[in-house]
Amino acid sequence: MTYRRLRRSSFFLAALALAVSVPCAMCGSAAAQAQQVIDKLNEPWQRVQESNKTWKPILTAYLDMTKPPVDIGPEFDPGTIWPGMDKWSDWSAWAEKNAAMGKELVEQQSKLAFGMPYGDDKVDSNFKSRGLFVRITIDPSTNRVDCGYLAAIRAINAYAAADMWRLGAAGKFDDAFKVGLAHLRLLRQLCDQQLVEEKNFAMRTLGDALAIHRDFFQAYLEKIPAETFQRLGTKDYPYLRPADGERLRRIELPEGDRVVAEAVLRQCFDDSSQASPTMFAQVFAGMQSDKAPLERFGAVKRWSQLAALHGSLESSLTKLENVYDDWWRRWRTRQFDVMLTVPTDLSRLNPIRYAAVILAVRDLQDSFAFRRRLIAELDGTAIAAGLCGYKRGFGIWPDDLEKLYTGYFPKKFDFDPYDKEYGRFIFKNLGGTKRPIDTVWGRLFISSPVLYSRGGDFSDDGFRSHDATGASGDLILWPALRELARSGGASE
Repeated sequence: MTYRRLRRSSFFLAALALAVSVPCAMCGSAAAQAQQVIDKLNEPWQRVQESNKTWKPILTAYLDMTKPPVDIGPEFDPGTIWPGMDKWSDWSAWAEKNAAMGKELVEQQSKLAFGMPYGDDKVDSNFKSRGLFVRITIDPSTNRVDCGYLAAIRAINAYAAADMWRLGAAGKFDDAFKVGLAHLRLLRQLCDQQLVEEKNFAMRTLGDALAIHRDFFQAYLEKIPAETFQRLGTKDYPYLRPADGERLRRIELPEGDRVVAEAVLRQCFDDSSQASPTMFAQVFAGMQSDKAPLERFGAVKRWSQLAALHGSLESSLTKLENVYDDWWRRWRTRQFDVMLTVPTDLSRLNPIRYAAVILAVRDLQDSFAFRRRLIAELDGTAIAAGLCGYKRGFGIWPDDLEKLYTGYFPKKFDFDPYDKEYGRFIFKNLGGTKRPIDTVWGRLFISSPVLYSRGGDFSDDGFRSHDATGASGDLILWPALRELARSGGASE
């Protein structure tokens, strides 16, 4: 038994660990093979009662929603929705007309899991006809995972942003936060889905939604009561904590793709556990050329040749297990531990002998990056709420974050996940001195306190520029720069 299986604590992943030992010969039709994978992925959800899952009521409410003012595709940014935008009246009217979705979000927010089942045959026909499913295809001609239901979540994200701003414009701040917080909790539930595509989408989207909340703080700073900000900072945002086990358990490593990768590999070896040139050419050339069809001819020849040099099925599955063991240890390790400087097991695989493993596996490096940014966004939003609460209560900004500990936000939230010394966010009260910041919205000037993370270069760059993705320069969490740009580009 591996280190990862000995140490994991989440009952969801414990159930998954017991389920992933697929028999050595996955026999039968492609449909039967896919069904075995689906059954493995769904086993953890069987431990959660249907009444404690939110996927069905949330997606049912989505089916009743009217068409939004614009098409909402993968590139649509809910952060572009605000009362000063073109066609705001259309967005406001749409949000009001679909208020039933807000009520459903509030009603479902305290349930244990989103729990979307895997397999398009696991959902009712009304969901299937709208593409609201996770379809897993295991077939030599097509190996694919399609998380079609995420289109509904994108529409719900747009609704939540529009409705918060609609209610805020009407001065109904408690109602606005009620919808906004329930939406955040839905996304936090979604972070516990098992596939990389789902988890990365949820972590990225939750970080984006938290940034919208800070825009809302900025826009209505002088109208939202101090006690509302105080409650947000001490209770509501801490409820979502992604890095420890408070009300919601910690976000786990996405391991569902491991089950899919194992099934893909098993298609391609013969009864003696050796790579089949024919199957290698069909399966892996198809996967490699999926997004570049013109490469298929050369890929077929290459993969047919690689089969003669490839490791056995047993050794390939061992390498697959080692890759996930390595990622699991890294996921649980402190963020700047020396272990994380060592090359991953995936990067060290022999590109000839284990080419199929390399292609079948989804690299999880993006998952680590999304989780780090989410921690910064959540912690920073709780602190921003505390800052605003202090300002509203005392009429001035604090000169030190320590004055806000406990009463305005929990001290442990003053943690910069981009600091190699595991230290605090950087906070500076500019005392009215105007400072420029370069952003994607142009050069802005601030004179109020600034709260920021060191960002992806892990150094303090003096908040000269802002990288909202956290990938490179400083990640400025307060003031809310996007809202400042909308209102004229200056803060006081």
